[in-house]
Amino acid sequence: MTDIKIIYLYAYSGDLVHCNQCEVNMLVPTGADKCPHCYFEGALQWINESRKETTVDELDINPEYATITKPDPETTEYLSDEVLKDEFDMEPNPKHKYKTMNKLHNKHPEKRPTGQCTVLELAKRLLDLNIGEELNFSENQDGSDYWGAKYMEVFEQQVILFGYYGGPSLQLYEIEKDVLADMVRHLGYHLNKKEEDTIFTFDVIKPQNEEAYKENIVSSYFFYMWNAWCKEECEKIFSWESPHFWEKWCKFAKDTACGAAEKYYADLSDGYRIMLVKRACEIYDGNSRKKQ
Repeated sequence: MTDIKIIYLYAYSGDLVHCNQCEVNMLVPTGADKCPHCYFEGALQWINESRKETTVDELDINPEYATITKPDPETTEYLSDEVLKDEFDMEPNPKHKYKTMNKLHNKHPEKRPTGQCTVLELAKRLLDLNIGEELNFSENQDGSDYWGAKYMEVFEQQVILFGYYGGPSLQLYEIEKDVLADMVRHLGYHLNKKEEDTIFTFDVIKPQNEEAYKENIVSSYFFYMWNAWCKEECEKIFSWESPHFWEKWCKFAKDTACGAAEKYYADLSDGYRIMLVKRACEIYDGNSRKKQ
Protein backbone atom coordinates (compact mmCIF):
# COMPACT_ATOMS: atom_id res chain seq x y z
CA MET A 1 0.00 0.00 0.00
CA THR A 2 1.62 3.21 -1.22
CA ASP A 3 0.85 6.56 0.39
CA ILE A 4 0.13 9.26 -2.19
CA LYS A 5 0.01 12.80 -0.84
CA ILE A 6 -2.00 15.44 -2.67
CA ILE A 7 0.00 18.69 -2.77
CA TYR A 8 -1.67 22.03 -3.53
CA LEU A 9 0.74 24.26 -5.45
CA TYR A 10 0.59 27.87 -4.25
CA ALA A 11 4.09 28.59 -5.56
CA TYR A 12 6.54 27.25 -8.13
CA SER A 13 9.21 26.89 -5.44
CA GLY A 14 9.10 27.33 -1.69
CA ASP A 15 8.24 25.55 1.56
CA LEU A 16 6.63 22.09 1.53
CA VAL A 17 4.22 22.17 4.47
CA HIS A 18 1.10 20.66 6.04
CA CYS A 19 -1.65 22.75 7.66
CA ASN A 20 -2.82 21.24 10.94
CA GLN A 21 -6.03 23.26 10.76
CA CYS A 22 -7.48 22.32 7.35
CA GLU A 23 -5.30 19.17 6.93
CA VAL A 24 -4.03 20.19 3.49
CA ASN A 25 -0.52 19.59 2.15
CA MET A 26 0.88 22.40 0.04
CA LEU A 27 3.86 24.13 -1.53
CA VAL A 28 3.80 27.76 -0.33
CA PRO A 29 6.04 30.80 -0.86
CA THR A 30 9.19 30.67 1.26
CA GLY A 31 8.59 32.10 4.73
CA ALA A 32 4.81 31.73 4.73
CA ASP A 33 3.38 31.61 8.26
CA LYS A 34 -0.31 31.57 7.32
CA CYS A 35 -2.15 28.87 5.40
CA PRO A 36 -3.20 30.26 1.97
CA HIS A 37 -5.91 27.58 1.81
CA CYS A 38 -7.87 28.29 5.02
CA TYR A 39 -6.07 31.51 6.20
CA PHE A 40 -5.34 30.06 9.66
CA GLU A 41 -2.17 31.46 11.26
CA GLY A 42 0.40 29.35 13.09
CA ALA A 43 -0.72 25.90 11.87
CA LEU A 44 1.90 25.17 9.21
CA GLN A 45 4.52 22.49 9.78
CA TRP A 46 7.11 20.83 7.58
CA ILE A 47 5.98 17.68 5.79
CA ASN A 48 9.54 16.43 5.72
CA GLU A 49 12.16 17.92 8.06
CA SER A 50 14.94 16.79 5.72
CA ARG A 51 13.30 18.42 2.70
CA LYS A 52 11.82 21.70 3.84
CA GLU A 53 12.07 23.49 0.48
CA THR A 54 11.37 22.11 -2.97
CA THR A 55 10.07 22.98 -6.45
CA VAL A 56 7.17 21.93 -8.66
CA ASP A 57 9.57 20.06 -10.94
CA GLU A 58 10.91 17.99 -8.05
CA LEU A 59 7.40 17.14 -6.84
CA ASP A 60 6.25 16.12 -10.33
CA ILE A 61 8.92 13.40 -10.60
CA ASN A 62 8.33 12.07 -7.07
CA PRO A 63 5.84 9.14 -7.06
CA GLU A 64 4.87 9.94 -3.46
CA TYR A 65 3.07 13.13 -4.54
CA ALA A 66 0.23 14.19 -6.81
CA THR A 67 -0.07 17.93 -7.43
CA ILE A 68 -2.94 20.37 -8.01
CA THR A 69 -2.04 23.88 -9.17
CA LYS A 70 -3.73 26.77 -7.31
CA PRO A 71 -3.77 30.48 -8.22
CA ASP A 72 -0.79 32.47 -6.98
CA PRO A 73 -1.74 33.83 -3.53
CA GLU A 74 -1.60 37.48 -2.59
CA THR A 75 0.88 38.46 0.13
CA THR A 76 -1.99 38.88 2.62
CA GLU A 77 -3.04 35.28 1.99
CA TYR A 78 0.15 33.61 3.25
CA LEU A 79 1.69 36.08 5.72
CA SER A 80 0.28 36.68 9.20
CA ASP A 81 -1.13 40.06 10.25
CA GLU A 82 1.87 40.63 12.51
CA VAL A 83 4.42 40.03 9.76
CA LEU A 84 2.48 42.18 7.30
CA LYS A 85 2.45 45.13 9.69
CA ASP A 86 5.93 44.81 11.19
CA GLU A 87 7.97 43.81 8.14
CA PHE A 88 6.01 45.16 5.17
CA ASP A 89 3.99 47.99 6.70
CA MET A 90 0.89 46.48 5.08
CA GLU A 91 -2.66 46.25 6.35
CA PRO A 92 -4.26 42.78 6.46
CA ASN A 93 -7.01 42.01 3.97
CA PRO A 94 -10.27 41.24 5.85
CA LYS A 95 -11.19 38.79 3.07
CA HIS A 96 -8.17 36.71 3.98
CA LYS A 97 -9.22 35.87 7.53
CA TYR A 98 -9.75 32.37 8.83
CA LYS A 99 -13.28 31.02 8.63
CA THR A 100 -14.53 27.66 9.84
CA MET A 101 -14.25 25.23 6.97
CA ASN A 102 -16.84 22.55 6.43
CA LYS A 103 -15.91 19.22 4.93
CA LEU A 104 -17.22 17.55 1.80
CA HIS A 105 -20.35 19.27 0.42
CA ASN A 106 -20.62 21.21 3.74
CA LYS A 107 -22.05 18.23 5.59
CA HIS A 108 -21.25 14.63 6.46
CA PRO A 109 -23.00 12.17 4.15
CA GLU A 110 -25.65 9.97 5.74
CA LYS A 111 -24.51 6.43 6.47
CA ARG A 112 -26.47 3.18 6.90
CA PRO A 113 -24.79 0.53 9.12
CA THR A 114 -24.41 -2.82 7.40
CA GLY A 115 -22.62 -4.84 10.07
CA GLN A 116 -19.33 -5.38 11.81
CA CYS A 117 -16.35 -7.67 11.43
CA THR A 118 -12.79 -8.14 12.58
CA VAL A 119 -9.80 -6.61 10.82
CA LEU A 120 -8.99 -10.07 9.43
CA GLU A 121 -12.52 -10.51 8.07
CA LEU A 122 -12.40 -7.00 6.58
CA ALA A 123 -9.17 -7.84 4.76
CA LYS A 124 -10.81 -10.94 3.25
CA ARG A 125 -13.86 -8.95 2.13
CA LEU A 126 -11.67 -6.31 0.50
CA LEU A 127 -9.72 -8.92 -1.42
CA ASP A 128 -12.99 -10.56 -2.55
CA LEU A 129 -14.39 -7.36 -4.08
CA ASN A 130 -15.18 -7.43 -7.78
CA ILE A 131 -13.92 -4.72 -10.12
CA GLY A 132 -15.98 -1.56 -9.57
CA GLU A 133 -17.28 -2.59 -6.14
CA GLU A 134 -16.58 -0.48 -3.06
CA LEU A 135 -16.72 -0.90 0.72
CA ASN A 136 -16.91 1.72 3.47
CA PHE A 137 -15.64 1.01 6.98
CA SER A 138 -14.68 2.71 10.22
CA GLU A 139 -13.24 1.90 13.59
CA ASN A 140 -16.10 3.94 15.09
CA GLN A 141 -19.61 2.55 15.39
CA ASP A 142 -21.19 5.86 14.34
CA GLY A 143 -19.25 5.78 11.06
CA SER A 144 -17.18 8.87 11.79
CA ASP A 145 -13.65 9.10 10.40
CA TYR A 146 -14.42 6.45 7.84
CA TRP A 147 -12.49 4.93 4.97
CA GLY A 148 -13.74 4.00 1.53
CA ALA A 149 -12.14 1.32 -0.63
CA LYS A 150 -12.82 0.56 -4.31
CA TYR A 151 -11.51 -2.31 -6.40
CA MET A 152 -10.30 -1.00 -9.77
CA GLU A 153 -8.42 -2.09 -12.86
CA VAL A 154 -5.91 0.49 -14.08
CA PHE A 155 -3.81 -0.21 -17.18
CA GLU A 156 -4.53 -3.94 -16.85
CA GLN A 157 -3.35 -3.87 -13.21
CA GLN A 158 -5.77 -4.66 -10.40
CA VAL A 159 -5.59 -2.28 -7.45
CA ILE A 160 -7.61 -1.23 -4.41
CA LEU A 161 -7.82 2.53 -3.92
CA PHE A 162 -8.38 3.67 -0.32
CA GLY A 163 -9.57 7.14 0.59
CA TYR A 164 -9.96 8.68 4.05
CA TYR A 165 -13.04 10.89 4.44
CA GLY A 166 -11.99 14.48 5.03
CA GLY A 167 -8.30 13.74 4.55
CA PRO A 168 -5.99 14.65 1.67
CA SER A 169 -4.15 11.33 1.40
CA LEU A 170 -4.88 8.22 -0.66
CA GLN A 171 -3.53 4.70 -0.29
CA LEU A 172 -3.02 2.54 -3.36
CA TYR A 173 -2.85 -1.21 -2.77
CA GLU A 174 -1.59 -3.42 -5.59
CA ILE A 175 -3.25 -6.84 -5.86
CA GLU A 176 -0.85 -9.76 -6.01
CA LYS A 177 -0.84 -13.36 -4.83
CA ASP A 178 -1.03 -14.35 -1.15
CA VAL A 179 -1.56 -10.82 0.13
CA LEU A 180 -4.00 -11.51 2.98
CA ALA A 181 -1.39 -11.23 5.73
CA ASP A 182 0.01 -8.08 4.14
CA MET A 183 -3.48 -6.55 3.84
CA VAL A 184 -4.19 -7.30 7.52
CA ARG A 185 -0.90 -5.68 8.49
CA HIS A 186 -1.64 -2.50 6.53
CA LEU A 187 -5.21 -2.24 7.79
CA GLY A 188 -3.97 -2.68 11.35
CA TYR A 189 -1.43 0.09 10.83
CA HIS A 190 -3.82 2.65 9.32
CA LEU A 191 -6.71 1.87 11.67
CA ASN A 192 -4.47 1.37 14.69
CA LYS A 193 -6.18 -1.97 15.32
CA LYS A 194 -5.21 -5.58 15.91
CA GLU A 195 -6.27 -8.51 13.75
CA GLU A 196 -9.13 -9.52 16.07
CA ASP A 197 -10.41 -5.99 16.77
CA THR A 198 -13.87 -4.92 15.58
CA ILE A 199 -14.45 -2.76 12.50
CA PHE A 200 -17.85 -1.37 11.45
CA THR A 201 -19.10 -1.36 7.85
CA PHE A 202 -21.84 0.72 6.26
CA ASP A 203 -23.27 2.15 3.04
CA VAL A 204 -22.99 5.83 2.18
CA ILE A 205 -26.44 7.16 1.27
CA LYS A 206 -26.34 9.56 -1.64
CA PRO A 207 -28.55 12.65 -1.44
CA GLN A 208 -31.89 12.36 -3.24
CA ASN A 209 -31.10 15.47 -5.29
CA GLU A 210 -27.68 14.27 -6.38
CA GLU A 211 -28.69 13.98 -10.06
CA ALA A 212 -29.95 17.56 -10.07
CA TYR A 213 -26.74 18.64 -8.32
CA LYS A 214 -24.62 16.95 -10.98
CA GLU A 215 -26.71 18.44 -13.79
CA ASN A 216 -26.25 21.91 -12.31
CA ILE A 217 -22.46 21.49 -12.31
CA VAL A 218 -22.49 20.37 -15.94
CA SER A 219 -24.69 23.31 -16.97
CA SER A 220 -22.50 25.74 -15.02
CA TYR A 221 -19.42 24.50 -16.86
CA PHE A 222 -20.87 24.82 -20.35
CA PHE A 223 -22.51 28.21 -19.83
CA TYR A 224 -19.23 29.45 -18.34
CA MET A 225 -17.23 28.18 -21.30
CA TRP A 226 -19.72 29.59 -23.81
CA ASN A 227 -20.12 33.03 -22.24
CA ALA A 228 -17.27 33.84 -19.83
CA TRP A 229 -14.19 31.83 -20.82
CA CYS A 230 -11.37 34.01 -22.12
CA LYS A 231 -7.62 34.47 -21.80
CA GLU A 232 -8.03 36.52 -18.60
CA GLU A 233 -10.10 33.74 -17.00
CA CYS A 234 -7.47 31.21 -18.03
CA GLU A 235 -4.82 33.29 -16.23
CA LYS A 236 -6.95 33.52 -13.08
CA ILE A 237 -7.37 29.75 -12.92
CA PHE A 238 -4.02 28.39 -14.07
CA SER A 239 -1.69 31.22 -13.03
CA TRP A 240 1.86 30.73 -14.35
CA GLU A 241 0.77 27.67 -16.31
CA SER A 242 -1.90 29.62 -18.22
CA PRO A 243 0.08 30.04 -21.50
CA HIS A 244 0.15 26.26 -21.90
CA PHE A 245 -3.58 25.87 -21.19
CA TRP A 246 -4.59 28.81 -23.39
CA GLU A 247 -2.58 27.36 -26.27
CA LYS A 248 -4.36 24.04 -25.70
CA TRP A 249 -7.75 25.81 -25.87
CA CYS A 250 -6.82 27.66 -29.06
CA LYS A 251 -5.92 24.35 -30.67
CA PHE A 252 -9.39 22.93 -30.05
CA ALA A 253 -11.21 26.15 -31.01
CA LYS A 254 -9.07 26.98 -34.04
CA ASP A 255 -11.55 25.93 -36.73
CA THR A 256 -14.78 26.18 -34.74
CA ALA A 257 -15.79 26.70 -31.11
CA CYS A 258 -18.50 24.08 -31.54
CA GLY A 259 -17.52 21.12 -29.37
CA ALA A 260 -14.33 22.82 -28.15
CA ALA A 261 -15.48 22.91 -24.51
CA GLU A 262 -16.04 19.15 -24.50
CA LYS A 263 -12.69 18.40 -26.13
CA TYR A 264 -10.86 20.81 -23.81
CA TYR A 265 -12.33 19.21 -20.67
CA ALA A 266 -11.56 15.71 -21.90
CA ASP A 267 -7.93 16.64 -22.54
CA LEU A 268 -7.31 17.97 -19.01
CA SER A 269 -6.09 15.83 -16.12
CA ASP A 270 -8.35 15.44 -13.09
CA GLY A 271 -6.66 18.12 -10.98
CA TYR A 272 -6.96 20.77 -13.69
CA ARG A 273 -10.54 19.75 -14.45
CA ILE A 274 -11.42 20.39 -10.80
CA MET A 275 -9.87 23.86 -10.93
CA LEU A 276 -11.75 24.77 -14.12
CA VAL A 277 -15.13 23.45 -12.94
CA LYS A 278 -14.72 25.13 -9.55
CA ARG A 279 -14.20 28.48 -11.27
CA ALA A 280 -17.19 27.83 -13.56
CA CYS A 281 -19.41 27.19 -10.52
CA GLU A 282 -18.16 30.41 -8.94
CA ILE A 283 -19.34 32.38 -11.98
CA TYR A 284 -22.42 30.39 -13.00
CA ASP A 285 -25.27 28.65 -11.18
CA GLY A 286 -26.55 26.37 -13.92
CA ASN A 287 -27.52 28.61 -16.83
CA SER A 288 -27.62 31.77 -14.70
CA ARG A 289 -24.63 34.03 -14.14
CA LYS A 290 -24.09 34.89 -10.50
CA LYS A 291 -23.94 38.48 -9.33
CA GLN A 292 -20.31 39.38 -8.64
